[in-house]
Amino acid sequence: MVEFNGTYKHDKDENFQEVLAKIGIGFMLRKVMMLAKPSVEVKVEGDIWTILAHTPIKTITITFKLGQETDMEFLTGGRQR
Repeated sequence: MVEFNGTYKHDKDENFQEVLAKIGIGFMLRKVMMLAKPSVEVKVEGDIWTILAHTPIKTITITFKLGQETDMEFLTGGRQR
């Protein structure tokens, strides 16, 4: 199995601003989000995955078990299942 544990550094954005606009993110928040260069930390323990996205604004933690639905929080404050 591929090893996913580790910290990943943001490299570049391609069409990110357009995606944010398409999903309804306002102009000012899009500009702030474009400045954020998150690092992502991945921890895998068996079937349990934890992903931490660190930005200057906020750290978002998503923990889930493979094969099960989970709620996810976004920088915008919204949640999605």
